[in-house]
Amino acid sequence: MIGNQFNFFVVEDEPANRQGMIQLLSQATGVQVVGEAESVDAAFDGILQTRPTALMLDIKLIGGDAFMLMQRLRDIQFPIPPTVIVTGYLEFELAQETLNRFRDHVVYIMQKPILEDWQEKFASIQDAIRTYHYKKEVRQQPSDRDRVFMLRAGPNTHRVKLSEIEYIEVGGGGTIIVHTDFGKQVRTYKALEQMLQEAGPDLVRIHRSIAVHRNKISHIDHEDRMVYLNGMREGLGIGDVYYGDVLEMMKG
Repeated sequence: MIGNQFNFFVVEDEPANRQGMIQLLSQATGVQVVGEAESVDAAFDGILQTRPTALMLDIKLIGGDAFMLMQRLRDIQFPIPPTVIVTGYLEFELAQETLNRFRDHVVYIMQKPILEDWQEKFASIQDAIRTYHYKKEVRQQPSDRDRVFMLRAGPNTHRVKLSEIEYIEVGGGGTIIVHTDFGKQVRTYKALEQMLQEAGPDLVRIHRSIAVHRNKISHIDHEDRMVYLNGMREGLGIGDVYYGDVLEMMKG
């Protein structure tokens, strides 16, 4: 996406529906349709050639589905652009599975018929794509990646990079315990709220006494409401008031 320009690639197996999507998108200001396809194979080749900045994928395609297409792109480490999944009522479970597997890329699930409330739907899609790119830019800022904390613990001062932090928990007595990638634990006198303000958006609160690094999250157990970090066997509990925010954060 350059500025407010959206370059869409449309994938839909029904020709009439595909042309309808293209017509609707082409009527919007700042939108260009750079390619179209009806099958997984044709879409895969077309996306590689045109390198669109947004995808509109019907869930069911000739030769497979949207999930299979996105997996093929991921397998070759192609940078999947923000994706809109188009689905009918009976296909919603498959669309939800695709969202769960590709949370970093699926920004909107649009149910058919697409003409119904189209202007409202497309406004939401545009907002979602802009938010996707904004978050991506924020995550790539060197100031966030390289931020260093000097943490005093007793007679020692520890140098800890933000990128090394796995999670932080309240330790009691006005302290927090900072857990790092290397298994090191640093107990320091600092409020969790202060640490979150200094760290910026990379540290996310999942409980009133726990915050985790968003890039270290492996998955969420929805039944037990636990967050699991990469390489950790035991989960961290999600507080009820934070559960919705955690789910929203996992999308972006």
